[in-house]
Amino acid sequence: MTIYAVDDNPDALQEISGIISKVQPDAELRCFDSSLTALAEARKQEVNVAFLDVSMPELDGLNLGQYLKDLYPFINLIFVTEHKEFAYEAIGLRSADTS
Repeated sequence: MTIYAVDDNPDALQEISGIISKVQPDAELRCFDSSLTALAEARKQEVNVAFLDVSMPELDGLNLGQYLKDLYPFINLIFVTEHKEFAYEAIGLRSADTS
């Protein structure tokens, strides 16, 4: 299983990756501080789960999540945010048609 953690805040990325490593120690965990870099790498290798910060420069987590879902329709997306106003939009990505 390949898991991505994407957050432009180094402290948050370290915290998220630490938790993931404890819960899924056998997974391949790839951490990115740039959403564009994460997307470029996702085009080369399948991603099963992605933890995405919603608020990032260049390409926000919601748009990155949509691109990842287009590449891998059965990906599990987990959005990490302090901004509750993004919740409905994030939920909408999950309910998108995957057929």
